[in-house]
Amino acid sequence: MSGIYKLTCNMRKMLYVGPNSRKLNQRYRENLLYVRNNDPQSAYAQHILQNLNEYGSVTDTMSLLKPTHKMSTMSNYLFKNFHHNGNLITEQAKVNKIPYFSWPLTPCL
Repeated sequence: MSGIYKLTCNMRKMLYVGPNSRKLNQRYRENLLYVRNNDPQSAYAQHILQNLNEYGSVTDTMSLLKPTHKMSTMSNYLFKNFHHNGNLITEQAKVNKIPYFSWPLTPCL
């Protein structure tokens, strides 16, 4: 199912939030492959590799936050919400700067 998903770092309980148009298992396997190949193509893989953290199974690590077709709008909203609360992995927070949101957030659905 497509939508906005989150990946959780098992050691620090920090999150990666992003859009996905494929099945969650497929996206999880892609991130796992990046980690196993020492390939920091995703912020989640960078986080695991740089911090020598463990990753869990897909059921322990990944979940769908919101099934949606308006992925960029909802993804940006959820990203800013998690970032504001200090829940995002630093590798994602450094890359994804979204200046056009201000607090308090109101979702554009």
